Amino acid sequence: MEGFARIRQGEKLPMGVRTTALSGTLIVQPTPTPTCTLYDAAGSPVDGRNQTVADGFDNGPLGSPRVWHNLDTLAPAPLEEGFYTLVFRFCATGSDGIPRTYVPALIVQVTEF
Repeated sequence: MEGFARIRQGEKLPMGVRTTALSGTLIVQPTPTPTCTLYDAAGSPVDGRNQTVADGFDNGPLGSPRVWHNLDTLAPAPLEEGFYTLVFRFCATGSDGIPRTYVPALIVQVTEF
């Protein structure tokens, strides 16, 4: 896992991951569109949150670009209290010209108000 984040029920916060080039830089590609899927504690995709378009990503060549999603605990349906895994999928091209696919994940804990 790439990290851990905590969010309260009723909040909407950006949740993101960072990937680091082993050497040189990476450029996150807009095509195919970076996506994310939220999985429940049992490992099943949460309804309405499967292959959601990521809300943003760093542009240009960077050593550690970020991709993020504004996680809303109320929409499209309220999230129950508990642990989830937010898995991102995106392509980035290294300064060596080689395209790569990244699938980093973030553990998200949803807590009461």
